[in-house]
Amino acid sequence: MAPKAREIVVTLLVVGSILLDLHYGPYSRLWWQKNSDNKENEISNYFPIRIGQTTKAVLNEMDFYTTILLGNSENSFAPGFICTSGVFSSSVESSSSAAVSNLYASIFQK
Repeated sequence: MAPKAREIVVTLLVVGSILLDLHYGPYSRLWWQKNSDNKENEISNYFPIRIGQTTKAVLNEMDFYTTILLGNSENSFAPGFICTSGVFSSSVESSSSAAVSNLYASIFQK
């Protein structure tokens, strides 16, 4: 039997902003994400990835804050994600998972 995945509570702290040029311009496909909870419905629902949006997750009794920025190492018009925890900070990543995972690893895997 596979180990049960742990539920991580993520709290929205800052809503962030929608920028017309990004969210409705030539790079709009990078700034909208499909709702993965919508498995039954044939119509796809999308939600915006907002610049400045900040979330908090508690991992191993430490607060991890993830903020969305404009640009990452792959594309200066795509979302960038940075994660901070206390005095530690990740580099700008192309996904929130990478930002959190890399920072977590740098803190706890010595």
